[in-house]
Amino acid sequence: MKTYNVFYLHPDYAESYRFGTAFPVVGNLHKSHRHVRQFEATDLEDVFMQMQGEVWSPCGEQRGKIQRLGLHHTSMSVGDVIYDQEADKHFVVAPIGMKEIK
Repeated sequence: MKTYNVFYLHPDYAESYRFGTAFPVVGNLHKSHRHVRQFEATDLEDVFMQMQGEVWSPCGEQRGKIQRLGLHHTSMSVGDVIYDQEADKHFVVAPIGMKEIK
């Protein structure tokens, strides 16, 4: 198992990344994204699956946290970022799959 950090795209920046025509820059994540969670998973796909609302917040228990962060979505989606601590790499959820960002 590896440790991952999950960053959700803030709604103020959603239009920039919605259709995958532009990707976030790691150095700007503190502006465009909010750190949501750190946990262990087997790989990026496992992170994506574990970050679906019905898995990590099946009864809406994370809704308050999401709102306090100024976010609107509980399930991971396009534009959100996963940081793989072991590999020291960031990946954005793209319309199809994941793309490494620098």
